Amino acid sequence: LNNKFEFTNLEKSIKILLMEFSREFILDLALIEIAKSNISANNLDSIIILIKNLEKPKFPLTGKDLLRIGFKQGLELGKILKELEDIWRDSDFKLGKKAIVDIAILRKNNKLTTD
Repeated sequence: LNNKFEFTNLEKSIKILLMEFSREFILDLALIEIAKSNISANNLDSIIILIKNLEKPKFPLTGKDLLRIGFKQGLELGKILKELEDIWRDSDFKLGKKAIVDIAILRKNNKLTTD
């Protein structure tokens, strides 16, 4: 877990952790990391406020969305959904549903032309 908590891109790191863990767990993790790094009290307060106030990112796409554009249910659906979520995460959670659907369509069409 320690490698997921990076002070260099704190907001993105917290959002990624929020997708997988409870806010309480993240606060505990932050306190451990802060204790190891000798962060000032002001920075500690700022980090705690950020953890408490950041909204948990919600991936805007579902498996049903992919089924609607022609993907088949099964392992491949889960695989493409995970790939699209990773792309969304790498965009700092900025890509909207339409952009992600467009990427999914491109992936689907590329797969169809390479089979």
